[in-house]
Amino acid sequence: MRIQEFQDLVVWQKVPEFFRLIVSDAEKFPTTLAARIVTGQSIRAVGSISANIAEGFGRKSSTEFGYHRGIAKGEASES
Repeated sequence: MRIQEFQDLVVWQKVPEFFRLIVSDAEKFPTTLAARIVTGQSIRAVGSISANIAEGFGRKSSTEFGYHRGIAKGEASES
């Protein structure tokens, strides 16, 4: 199957469920300042995965797509 749009990528399709799971887990965290900071960063990192995939796909060069894909992979690792 040829990828026509970034929405065709399985990884992009799985991010919303990952985001939902992170938010669900975050709601169980303590309300300390440290927990809020970690929670906020985790949620931003997961949200950044699909944003970077979409942005990179919209670029015309494979080099730029690869760059944004690398950022998305880093955000997934951070999460």
